[in-house]
Amino acid sequence: LFLTKNSEGLIYSYVTPKLTTNAGPYNLNVVVISNGISKTITHNITVNDCHTISTALNEQKSICPGELAKYEFSVKNTGSYQETYNISAKSLINEWITLSDTILTLSNGTSKTIYAYVRPKQDARDGTYEFDVVAKSLTSNALSSSSSSVYIKPCYNYNINVDNNNLNFCEHTRQ
Repeated sequence: LFLTKNSEGLIYSYVTPKLTTNAGPYNLNVVVISNGISKTITHNITVNDCHTISTALNEQKSICPGELAKYEFSVKNTGSYQETYNISAKSLINEWITLSDTILTLSNGTSKTIYAYVRPKQDARDGTYEFDVVAKSLTSNALSSSSSSVYIKPCYNYNINVDNNNLNFCEHTRQ
């Protein structure tokens, strides 16, 4: 910008943060130098987190090995833009889990229910097994996960007992 004596001019600053910029406060310093004299104007800028998501899954179920449990997993786009999400399960029991959707596109402010179906193998040991359902944006850094668990009941456990486990007899006899 070139100015003559006693004239004024406008300087415009356009700020477009990168998608990877962390939300938070920033300072933009505009430095003007003329005839060796430097003057600085500081602009306080707040970068909002416009790519957010919330999830909810907090049910716990008890089932027998081989049975099916259905969990409801809510995904809500709480950000300012439409987002596409990858939905996945993270657990040691991933092979037991089937998701109703694995890719989901939501406009800002909208939500959808995803179903996680858990079917343990017939030979699954009794006990509690935890799992997470994760929603990760394909277009930003938005990420959310929710946890739940399934308790495998000892439905098919059994004990074996013998009335007499000590037998005495001679050869060629019947008992």
